[in-house]
Amino acid sequence: KEKPSMKINETKRLNENIADIKGLETAFEAHRRQLLQFPNGTQRLPCLNESNPDKLFFISLAYSFCQNDQLAELRDIVLRDPHTPSKIRVNRHLGISKIFLQTFKCKASSRMNISSKCEV
Repeated sequence: KEKPSMKINETKRLNENIADIKGLETAFEAHRRQLLQFPNGTQRLPCLNESNPDKLFFISLAYSFCQNDQLAELRDIVLRDPHTPSKIRVNRHLGISKIFLQTFKCKASSRMNISSKCEV
């Protein structure tokens, strides 16, 4: 079965995408400062097998965007919302983030490691 497709006007969303990327960097810097200020303040979550605070930062960031958009909702987002749809925002913004790629040791061939990157 062929999936429906829509084109997203990236130019229209450029300012929001830049704000997302810079916001991600700023939030990660704040996260790191918090870890330095309170080095024993991290706890292991019993439901996750992960204790790396940097990985948990990115996991919680992605989770905060978690949605199950239906096709009609996606169409409305593409047509009216200045933001890129959530799944694309998370995957693309993390896929160009050097610190994310280093934290998760993403290989160059990884689906999450976007080959064409630009510095913002």
